Amino acid sequence: MTHQNLNRRIVMLGSLAISMSLAACSKPTTIKSVWQEQADSPVVAAAPYNGIIVIGITNNSNQRRRFENEMTGRLKQAGTTAWPSHTALEPGAEINRETILAAANKLSASAVLVSRLANNQVATKQVDERTEVESTPQSQTPIGIFRKDYNEYEEPGYVVVTHTVRLDTDFYAVKDSILLYSMKSTTYDKETEFDVLDDVTDAIAKRLSRDGLIK
Repeated sequence: MTHQNLNRRIVMLGSLAISMSLAACSKPTTIKSVWQEQADSPVVAAAPYNGIIVIGITNNSNQRRRFENEMTGRLKQAGTTAWPSHTALEPGAEINRETILAAANKLSASAVLVSRLANNQVATKQVDERTEVESTPQSQTPIGIFRKDYNEYEEPGYVVVTHTVRLDTDFYAVKDSILLYSMKSTTYDKETEFDVLDDVTDAIAKRLSRDGLIK
């Protein structure tokens, strides 16, 4: 491997290490939740619910599908039957009370989970250019291992863009269309949409399970 290729590889590894370090320092996803019904309500007593239609409210159809698929997967991992709305509803159907109830009746769904983007705070961090020194043995012989070649290389600066995203989520019982439970989930300093979806759907599913709404 030439010094140029080696230096280029080290630059890439250094950038990756910094990116991983920034991700590791981000705050864990937080959730604030509240029951909208009294503890002795029949809809509360009906929990845990099985058979949930997952709805993502957004104007971006691709983001909607990605969120719904990820959230549905999390619920299924918890042992709960679930469907993304983009497959549960009729093709091209608007998301409204009538179309949702029609899909729920068709699938025998007992609940609907509706999430919408409440806030997306974008931040940037400049990682400055820096000079690094890399050493390699002159040869693999016993003497050569202790004789080093030293090479300087410049690691270019770059900008890291992170997102702090808050989702508002409501859990409805299909029977009588009752709003049963609400959540506000915030995931911090994520660099990609995949990171956001991975953290927030995991947190939502765990909170629903903790509070007995799903298995």
